[in-house]
Amino acid sequence: MGLKLEDINLSHIYEYINNGEVEAKVDPNIIQYLDYLDKARSMHLRINEFGHKDAIIAHFIKVEKLSRYLANNIYNDAMEYFYSDKQISKDAWRNIIAQRKEKNYILAIQIAKDTKDVAAADKILDSMAKVLGLDQIDPPQIPASAFTQPFKMYSIDTEFLGLPKKNKSEIKKMLEKFPEISEKLMLRLQEEAGALPTVRLFLDEHENPRKS
Repeated sequence: MGLKLEDINLSHIYEYINNGEVEAKVDPNIIQYLDYLDKARSMHLRINEFGHKDAIIAHFIKVEKLSRYLANNIYNDAMEYFYSDKQISKDAWRNIIAQRKEKNYILAIQIAKDTKDVAAADKILDSMAKVLGLDQIDPPQIPASAFTQPFKMYSIDTEFLGLPKKNKSEIKKMLEKFPEISEKLMLRLQEEAGALPTVRLFLDEHENPRKS
């Protein structure tokens, strides 16, 4: 036995859309409900004839002979299905509203009779500009390269850095003149000076004598 129209909700519509079933296999009332949703959306866009919830519900009650309960469900589900805030970005809403304001401006200019009417139409343009954020200063454009990790190069070769070549034996003798330096730090300084054959540039936290 098929579903009653009063029992259908958006979960049935989403299931029908997602499954992509052949219409012949689908409950005809689901197809009918989806058609009602599209009608509600169409009436919502016809501002001059309908434009608000009460008028749309009244149409479904009088013309389609639906109960108020069902008509109300259809309106609410249509708004959720076609205009869900979770799916439409703020930029999209700005463009939708601006588009409607543009139509209002064109109408206002067409029926304008004097400069006062033209000035009133210009106010519609001003409000449209605010919706689109045209009255705000554009944020500075930051190049994509600013968000990339900086390139770092480490070297213990003084010649690579454009400095005079160091005498490793002299550096070692100089370091030995400071008996207060711990053995651990002395080895590290000799490594960094290149006075030892093995050099480790990056130490673990517990290995670094400057932090222990």
